Amino acid sequence: MSFYVKLVGYYIAQTPSDSLFTEKPGIKLSSSATQAYYALDEFENWIADNVKPPSPFPRFDSAALFTDYTMLAYNSYGTYQITGLANIGATCTLRGVSINKDFGQYATIETASHEIGHNLGAWHDGSNNTCGASDQFIMSPAPGSLTNQTFNNPFTFSQCSINYFRNYIAKLDQGNNNCLLNEAFDVEPTDQAGFLQQYPGQKYSVDKQCQLLYGQNAFYCAGGGERDASICRELKCYDPSQGKCVSRVEQRALDGTTCSNKFWCIRGVCVADNRASAAPASCIYGDYKDVFNYQSGSISCSYMTSNLPWMCYDNYYSALCCTSCAKIRNNKFPGCEYGDRDNTCASISSRQCYDSNKQSQCCATCLKRELNLPVPNCRYGDKVSWCPTISASSCYSSNDSCCQYCLQYQTNIPGCDYGDKMSGCTLDVCQYPSYLPYCCKTCQAYISTSTAKLPSTTTTTTTTTTLKPVSASCPNGDSASWCSTITADACYGSSSTCCATCPKFYNPSNIGCEYGDQASWCSTYVKSNVECQKSEVASLCCASCKQFKSPNSETPSCPYGDQANYCSSVNSWDCYSSKSICCISCAKYFNSTFKGCEYGNQVPWCESYVQGITECQRPEVAAYCCKTCASIKPQSLLSTTGPVCLDGADWCNGLFAGYCYDASVEKTCCATCKKYLNGRTGNCRYGDFYSWCKPEYCAMNSVECCSTCQ
Repeated sequence: MSFYVKLVGYYIAQTPSDSLFTEKPGIKLSSSATQAYYALDEFENWIADNVKPPSPFPRFDSAALFTDYTMLAYNSYGTYQITGLANIGATCTLRGVSINKDFGQYATIETASHEIGHNLGAWHDGSNNTCGASDQFIMSPAPGSLTNQTFNNPFTFSQCSINYFRNYIAKLDQGNNNCLLNEAFDVEPTDQAGFLQQYPGQKYSVDKQCQLLYGQNAFYCAGGGERDASICRELKCYDPSQGKCVSRVEQRALDGTTCSNKFWCIRGVCVADNRASAAPASCIYGDYKDVFNYQSGSISCSYMTSNLPWMCYDNYYSALCCTSCAKIRNNKFPGCEYGDRDNTCASISSRQCYDSNKQSQCCATCLKRELNLPVPNCRYGDKVSWCPTISASSCYSSNDSCCQYCLQYQTNIPGCDYGDKMSGCTLDVCQYPSYLPYCCKTCQAYISTSTAKLPSTTTTTTTTTTLKPVSASCPNGDSASWCSTITADACYGSSSTCCATCPKFYNPSNIGCEYGDQASWCSTYVKSNVECQKSEVASLCCASCKQFKSPNSETPSCPYGDQANYCSSVNSWDCYSSKSICCISCAKYFNSTFKGCEYGNQVPWCESYVQGITECQRPEVAAYCCKTCASIKPQSLLSTTGPVCLDGADWCNGLFAGYCYDASVEKTCCATCKKYLNGRTGNCRYGDFYSWCKPEYCAMNSVECCSTCQ
């Protein structure tokens, strides 16, 4: 059973006297409210008076009143608001009327559909029938919570409602009063053309959609990166009258609203379509504009990035405040894009930056404390506080802890880096060979070129005249004394200086990563594959990231696996928009045998919606439900040449050819109309428009009776 609702005319009341059904004393209760039951009765009387000849209205089956007034009703418990009211089982009679509160968008559409259902004989689901109100079909008595299984039910009538419709139509047929079979009056195509050329979501921005619902100072609240796709399910708006962001179950973004790059909302689902607008992959609508909970209070994105910028390190908050975090992000310093990670860093000392945890926590402060000293492992200067109390000779044992302070004592004497190694050195002792290693600076002129053996507390050193070549490329060995303490990451810039020491770290099989990680902070910063998704981190921390590299990824741009935590619960239809981010999780759904349908159906409602070939005749259903339709149709019917031409309704058999001029009939009865077409084109391709055409009518109806009058 199919019903086609067609607009045949509309009446706009310009003055209170034009709308007595809402303005008459006793009906209008205030400047913004009306008595619903009285208004319905008065509207019914007004319709009855105005259909008498000569009527200004075309023939119609049902009349609906839309008003911005709050509609009030009364019972034994008091006054309550309603969104609509209609006479039950009244279509095709003068009582076939309804009144509807005009909320705008989906809420109004759902209310009007509900009231038309009453006109066609349907009672509420759950009212003396087997259908549950909680399933939220069109005839549910009130909007309620929705699940993934019931999310699209507000677009559909329940089986109970369909049974009511069948019974009422049978009653109309029995009384020879079935006006639904009459040909509908056609409005001028130009009257509607301007409203049908594009989806409303492409015409109205999300802010404008909110303004249509809540007034000119309203705006779209949600935003926030990963929340963009949820706009199809929930349109969250700032309501100036309440001073906060609100949403309702029936409040969704309009069809055609952008929800991702080349994706838009269709019936509450974010689906791919080449006609959809190009957009960023995320953060389409900027920050989440409402306040959100933080610790014991609520904050906004602007407050967060101004006062708590380190919150942008958290994936949840960086997505929530995607625009604000992007503005303050500094990619020059990987791992420190948003500065320090708390507000205590300004009070730390430079030497605390050697602690890897503190260095990560106070990365911006530690970057400012870095010193460009000519010694390795001395990024932040001395590592202990007592360095100013030591002597030059103490630097031989404390040169690592006091790397900055000991620079003042450095000499250019090989094997005598910080001068004499004991106190009391004079020229007098230089005549004794045993003193030469200890008084190396004082006795420099007396030291021979032979090897000098130092005590066990030091290493064996030689003078520059007796150093043995290490290799052909390093004939004199390391050219700096600090090479003995160099770390592997420092060799990327010092391999020539420390040509003897750096080869022990060198691994030629790790091309581009021969000395391991290029930064000392990698081992503490890289915790999982998430950090390695940043190209600069993957490059600097090549060794640490290697363990997370996925050999099974089919996506070259995703070498370290899924890029988001939510990928573990991704559905197959989500992969059309998330295949790059969830490259590993989506790979299990991928099937290359059916181009354009690699991940199956593109929306979750196909299995419940598609009952047979009739639904798959609609091109958009065939596209969105490609897997389900493939199981119903032969493969050839799903080719890119377009949908197969088959009748989609039983009543197409025996259809009068003239009905095929109606675009909806021509589409539904494709095979029958094609048979009538018989290769003809032009304005008379289906013959006479009406079955009553006769030659004697040609003088006045030559166009409508084009075949008879040719």
